[in-house]
Amino acid sequence: GGAACPSGGPAPSALSPSDMVAAGTTAVQLLDEPDEAVRLEVPSLLSCLVRRQPVLATALCAELGVPARVADHLKKAQVSPKMLERMLLLLSHLCTTGGTTQTVIDAGGVPLATGGLRGASPHVRFAACTLIMHLSRSVRNLRTCLRDTSLAVPLCAMLSDPAADADGAAAGALCNLVLDFSPVRADCIANGCLQQLARLSLDASRADSVRVNAAWGLRNAAYMAEGGVKDKILSAVGGGGGLLALLG
Repeated sequence: GGAACPSGGPAPSALSPSDMVAAGTTAVQLLDEPDEAVRLEVPSLLSCLVRRQPVLATALCAELGVPARVADHLKKAQVSPKMLERMLLLLSHLCTTGGTTQTVIDAGGVPLATGGLRGASPHVRFAACTLIMHLSRSVRNLRTCLRDTSLAVPLCAMLSDPAADADGAAAGALCNLVLDFSPVRADCIANGCLQQLARLSLDASRADSVRVNAAWGLRNAAYMAEGGVKDKILSAVGGGGGLLALLG
């Protein structure tokens, strides 16, 4: 999954908001460093700063144009899987408000995430799912930029991919995509997402976060659903006994 905050120097929590903005400004400039090892640390540092001080995302998006910088960087040849993973996670961390999320979308965040779903690295696929999950928190986004039905096939396939917890990340990405007003909903259901979400939600060997994501997916799929979908959900969890198991 995600990279840890870079070590060395003061912890981000010890920095003042103005110091964090200064650190973010310096870090963005390092994206142009010729040393790949230095560039590789930049998205992790920025993600760390935003997680500690979410309001920093506004400055990084509106003033420093980080989403566009990320998109430009990823258009270059020979971007390593590790860099792609960290850049996608950075974009997801920047989605703290409607304004910053729109900046990520305008920079091409949706096609970057869609491409990441088909990446060879499970860590890249995990990061792509994380970005889609953050983008899908807006009803407006669900009805507009996330109406690409090609999302359904790779996301549903990932529900059977436990590598690097990609299946749990896919469940998180699907949570809102299966809501009644999502254009992708029908394709997700047609590709077997209900059965896979039920399996994950009932698997006691999996982490609570994975099971919760899967259960929320089933709950959202049932919201305002027609009878046929509810019947499929009930069948997928194994009837009333399965529902009781989820509650327990």
